[in-house]
Amino acid sequence: VAPPAAAAARLCLFWGAPLAPRWTVGGEIARTRAALGLLGEAERLFIDLRLWEEAVHALMLTGKKSRAIEIVRAQLDPAATSTTTTASTASLWCYLGDLTGDGSHYETAWSVSAGTCARAKLALGAAAMRAERWADARTELREALAVKPHYAEAW
Repeated sequence: VAPPAAAAARLCLFWGAPLAPRWTVGGEIARTRAALGLLGEAERLFIDLRLWEEAVHALMLTGKKSRAIEIVRAQLDPAATSTTTTASTASLWCYLGDLTGDGSHYETAWSVSAGTCARAKLALGAAAMRAERWADARTELREALAVKPHYAEAW
């Protein structure tokens, strides 16, 4: 029987193990906490990891609307950051529309995404339905379905 390898020898092999990055593991922990209802802790982790969309969603669920608006506006400020992707920018515009109730934010999300943000068109269609503008609602919902045909909410 061979003697167990020394700790130093085993430690050399540590870096050969496939380890997920800190932000990936942290994001999974935060999502798990949110699923368990620990929204305050999840919100803190999302903000620490700069997972802005998830942070805004957690803030909305905890009723911290003003803080959520503050984060969204900070992320949409072109001087503040240039690292956001088109998809996350469109999603942030949709969150801003959800938080403020202003339909123009959904239009902005649609234009920023170059016509790929089905959520924006769904929200515009829902607003048109509430206003009983049926022709507009049909147009908006059809455009949402053209982008994302399996979007059950639009059917």
